Amino acid sequence: MDSRLFFTVALCLLQVTWGLQFTLDRDMISTQGGRPACGVLSCVQRGHDSSSTTPSPQIDDGNYSTPVSTVTRMAIYKTDPDSPGAQRDSRKPFLVASVNSQQPRVSRVANAIKVDGRLETSTASIRLELFKQEDCRAEFTCQLVAVDAQGRELVRTSHLLQQPSSSASHSAGGQGWTPAVVMHLVDLAQDLNTNMQLMRSAMDDFRDRLGGVEDKVAASENGLSGGLRNLENRMEDKMERLEDKFDSLEDKFKRLEDKTVSTEVNVLQKMDERNVFDKAFANKIDSLEDKLEKWVAAQSKADCSQTLSNLTSKLNALPSSVKTYVEDSFEAFKREAREQDYLLNETLRAPLAQIIQNSTTFVVSKINDRVDRFYDRLEEHFAQLSSSINESVIHTRSSFRDTVTAMNISDANEVAAVVRDILTPKTCSKGMISLLTQPSYPYPVVKPSSGDIPAVPYLCDTVTDAGGWIIIQRRTTGNVDFYRNWADYKKGFGTFDDDFWLGNDNIHAITSSGLYELRVDLRYNGKAAFAHYDTFYIADEVHLYALTLGSYHGTAGDALSGHNGRPFTTLDRDNDSYGRNCAVDFTGAWWYGGCHSSNLNGKWKAGANKGPRWSTFSSDNAVSFSEMKIRKK
Repeated sequence: MDSRLFFTVALCLLQVTWGLQFTLDRDMISTQGGRPACGVLSCVQRGHDSSSTTPSPQIDDGNYSTPVSTVTRMAIYKTDPDSPGAQRDSRKPFLVASVNSQQPRVSRVANAIKVDGRLETSTASIRLELFKQEDCRAEFTCQLVAVDAQGRELVRTSHLLQQPSSSASHSAGGQGWTPAVVMHLVDLAQDLNTNMQLMRSAMDDFRDRLGGVEDKVAASENGLSGGLRNLENRMEDKMERLEDKFDSLEDKFKRLEDKTVSTEVNVLQKMDERNVFDKAFANKIDSLEDKLEKWVAAQSKADCSQTLSNLTSKLNALPSSVKTYVEDSFEAFKREAREQDYLLNETLRAPLAQIIQNSTTFVVSKINDRVDRFYDRLEEHFAQLSSSINESVIHTRSSFRDTVTAMNISDANEVAAVVRDILTPKTCSKGMISLLTQPSYPYPVVKPSSGDIPAVPYLCDTVTDAGGWIIIQRRTTGNVDFYRNWADYKKGFGTFDDDFWLGNDNIHAITSSGLYELRVDLRYNGKAAFAHYDTFYIADEVHLYALTLGSYHGTAGDALSGHNGRPFTTLDRDNDSYGRNCAVDFTGAWWYGGCHSSNLNGKWKAGANKGPRWSTFSSDNAVSFSEMKIRKK
């Protein structure tokens, strides 16, 4: 074989197994106590230098070359030379040297073999100096275990079989090639042939699959073409039927149009005939009136009486046939007169109806004005009545205090306590009036009886919108810190004469006892506004006091519906859908989502969305007053 061709084939085969090199060099001589070495065996896995254009280290896994990410182990095995009659596959190799992640370096001399090995992240190498001739004739195997970028384990094995050196030289310059290199190249050629066979098999399989896909595409095209043809046929049939229907409708419209034109012509003709008759009749009436006026002017009353008497006598003397003709003519005249009267009524009916409608509208407007004036007077009387009742209550209180003071007895305080207990309201309901004032509190304090819900005292707003509102939150001074934990919001905090939160357990107990509505009163920059929700309920602690709201109306804008269905969150219990704790980021406690459009329990007077804000009323600023109150519906 030509040496250049051989060298070219060898380079191609080495390129296929780029990265792992397994060679024997007989020219390098080492000594061990003066003893010459017959050869140096090297197995090297090269790493990747980012500054060079050399490809990354790869391992051939049987189908394609895969870049190596991490080398985990390299080992060299030895198989003794063939003995007479022994099968090659029956010989067992034994380990000569290895390096791994637990033992990355090795250097020793054993069994007339000097070993030097090293393993790093993506490189590894083992160098053996052989001193025995049988070792230089033995078969060696280098095995590399590595991991690729996807975490898959890859294994590559390279064999080296040594034979006695041949003195023969190849042609083309007489360059000699060692049998070891030749066997290495043969081994690589076998691997390459195996890979080519696998590639051919994969190509055949790909062709088969491609043929199946082409058959399916052809079948799909045939089916689609048939379906399109059927669809086109059906569409053509429907279009033909639609055209027939349109033609039929066009004929019907044409006949209707002809009938309409004919009817209009007939109506116009009858109207013309009627106009001619009316004119003729009017002319006859006018002629008769003229003749009658002339005749009356020419005759005196006596003459008229005599003429009438003569006319009557003449009529009586007329034959019966003439009388009948005169009477029939008179009856015909009366019928004509009635028809004219009917036509006159029909002509005047529409204007009369319009007049009646206008009159009705005028009458209704007057009635509405009277009702409005009556309602205003009723409200005025009701206000006077309320004022009288309040004055009566004040007078009653004053009289009661004077009476207690005048008693001047030792048990007056006990009597006052009993009376105070009697007058203290036990419930909070719409339309109630409190007879006992408590100057230190903004509203009357309700002390419920045993067994009532809730069992704790609470403030009752008896003024706003007919009263009956239970105050669950109030902030007016900022004296109470609302940046608190779960336990504080559960039981409540603050005082009724200042800022307070009634407690989630108490609010749940109240809203669970019936249907309740919510009102939120706010003040910001000197302006007052409110938000009303027709349903309000919070769940129990197991369900994280989740919020349920109904429909909104009011003047402050809807900044709470976005929190509907959200659980309650505090600085130590993060139940919101935000990446962090909204209560911590916005210094409050609320039914946060991610995070809020309202935050009435935020830090007092804080800006940047951290204060008690209502976004649709105060934007990202804090309000100066807030009250949350609920009432049974």
